[in-house]
Amino acid sequence: MKSAVVDTNILSDLFRGEPAVRDFLRGFEFIYVPVTVLGELLFGFVLGCREAENRRRLDQFLSQQSVELLPVSSYMAEYYAVLMAALRKNGTPLPTNDVWIAAAACAEKIPLISRDRHFTKINGLQLIVPE
Repeated sequence: MKSAVVDTNILSDLFRGEPAVRDFLRGFEFIYVPVTVLGELLFGFVLGCREAENRRRLDQFLSQQSVELLPVSSYMAEYYAVLMAALRKNGTPLPTNDVWIAAAACAEKIPLISRDRHFTKINGLQLIVPE
């Protein structure tokens, strides 16, 4: 089964109605949304002027059988700690939320779909950058 974890920028593009992202995601049988991504989206909704509409789109997306919200687990926290330590040691810090998102993908051993190329700094992360 072809599965992937999605980053905030991918879902933002999807909710803006970008057909290329919609078509790209159709190529996956299962999509995981880390709770960190959910928090980033909700934060953006609260700051924006279309909060109710955006929440409706998000709820509709999350209600699909092929989509699962990925909560933080102790196993994921272990990945986070190791990734943060390696990034600091290598002098290549990333935003904290992005390390949590990468930890979710690494812990589940599932590729991450993101437009953020800084994820390439994380050893062991399978990154898919859509064109």
